[in-house]
Amino acid sequence: MKKSTKWLVALMAALAVAPNVAYLSQPTSELVSAVEQAQQQKLLSLGASLNPQQQEQTKNLLGAKDFSAANTLMVDGNTINQYLHDGSNASTTVYSSAYIEQQAAGYGVQVQIVTPQNITLVSATTYQNAAITSGAKDVLIRIATVSPVTGEGALAGVYALLAKSGVKVDEKAVKVAEKEIKVVEVVKKEDKLDDTKANQIISEIKKEVTNQQANQGVNVDTQVAQTIVNQVINNTTVNNNTTINNNTTNNNTTVNISDSTKEELVKLAEEYAKTEAAKSKDTIQQLEKSVDNSLNAPWKEVLNSLDEASAPSKEEILNAERKDYSDKAVYNPILPAMFKKFYERVQNGEPVYDIYSHTFILEKFLPDMKPEEKQALNQLRVYLYQYTNTLDKDRKEALGNDYTSVKQRWTAQLNAAEAVGNQADVKSLTDKFALATGYANEVYAYEFVQDGSKITALPRVDLVTHVSTADHLFYDTATGQVSMGIEPNVTPVANGLFSFQNAYGVDVKASVDLTINLPQDFKIPGYSGDNQPNSSNNQESQASNQNSGDASTPPASQDQNQPAPTQPGTESGEASQPANNSQNPQ
Repeated sequence: MKKSTKWLVALMAALAVAPNVAYLSQPTSELVSAVEQAQQQKLLSLGASLNPQQQEQTKNLLGAKDFSAANTLMVDGNTINQYLHDGSNASTTVYSSAYIEQQAAGYGVQVQIVTPQNITLVSATTYQNAAITSGAKDVLIRIATVSPVTGEGALAGVYALLAKSGVKVDEKAVKVAEKEIKVVEVVKKEDKLDDTKANQIISEIKKEVTNQQANQGVNVDTQVAQTIVNQVINNTTVNNNTTINNNTTNNNTTVNISDSTKEELVKLAEEYAKTEAAKSKDTIQQLEKSVDNSLNAPWKEVLNSLDEASAPSKEEILNAERKDYSDKAVYNPILPAMFKKFYERVQNGEPVYDIYSHTFILEKFLPDMKPEEKQALNQLRVYLYQYTNTLDKDRKEALGNDYTSVKQRWTAQLNAAEAVGNQADVKSLTDKFALATGYANEVYAYEFVQDGSKITALPRVDLVTHVSTADHLFYDTATGQVSMGIEPNVTPVANGLFSFQNAYGVDVKASVDLTINLPQDFKIPGYSGDNQPNSSNNQESQASNQNSGDASTPPASQDQNQPAPTQPGTESGEASQPANNSQNPQ
């Protein structure tokens, strides 16, 4: 008999110092008129080192599958050096690519790092800040790369796209934006603030500089800049999120900045004051739409800022003030439907892992969500987190010192999902299952078993409790069909995509192509199709032999904080920006 192989998508490294990092592209305020003149044409830059297959893969990642050559620009090292003056040259390897699309007024500057596991150094929020400094306004920017890179290729790519559109890129704004990126990293490193807090501080400084110049006609010199920075540091509370506690909201994180960092911030304020963005009243609105609301931050950053002990009672959750998300002009109807389902679960005392998982599936279906929608989605996750803490109280008391918090478990699984991104084949298989069934890898750890053309997936709630779901998932490599259920009662997934209609009564059409084509000879790591699986790639976990239980109250014996195996083939990210970028992939 042919022997099957098991493989567990397991926990990887601890929290990254700067999650979801990337250098991205920076359009100027002139982009608005330029793109309008081109009838809102969409623009694409591709790294010149990509081979034809990688180019197509990158286009798919960016949602630019059928893109005209006229609107596409190839970016090499010379292009990078032209804008960034970093020493890059014709021999520089450039993989990172960018996509820009003008949006309606009020959209803000929104950055989507499609491949966060492959782009390092600067977060999407930092880039939003820097892009607005350059004059960006109401534009969507997507960044992707098929290989780990520093990301300057994408940054220079958008500059080049703007020039292609007839826009003159302001060198002064570029230099200030570059300095801003570095100052954010200083604030994070030396003052131990997370990315969201660091960017909010800089956003507040820029808003006040802009207010002084654009609204009050004040020339911002060194003295004025010092006053502004001190006011922001001393008087501003950096809001984290909205949580439920005694029917009130909590936003109470203060900041402490060193004198040396304050000096850097003062210099940045002075230089920013000389840009065109600092003279425009519109800049304040762009900052408020794009950067200021912390719920626009990546979910892992929001989760990291949450109180580990926050566990409001059922009554507190149900009686707390609820925001109205019914305006269809602002919010996709699926969002109020998901909030409604959440409150129904709270009323009945039922677990919400599936709703939490569906928030990630929704992001994959609708990567271009408006800022208000992104905030609503993260707000829902905050409530899901708090409620799960509440359900976990008995388990916490039973385990005592052996207890692993919801925050730790959820963070661990987010890290594991990011690590899977370093293994293209495994990510493709996991995404195939997730998009078809709603079991997102950000929430569920996947254990795979293969026997011939049949691959069985066993989703588990997380990597600590190892609690199995009720469903088994199946994929036939010969037919491409995904099914789910418990044999022999297995149901094929129609169209290969999760149905929000069935789960919430609201139909959601994917705004991007979610097709994932796996080869018919696809094999999970360690499976050779004979009786001798490759043991070096066979990641078999103790979890595979544990009993499954109810997701809301997993057995105490399952929470052992056991070390997770390292995944095969994982690539490490770059720790810092190199001095000479010409020697590193961009």
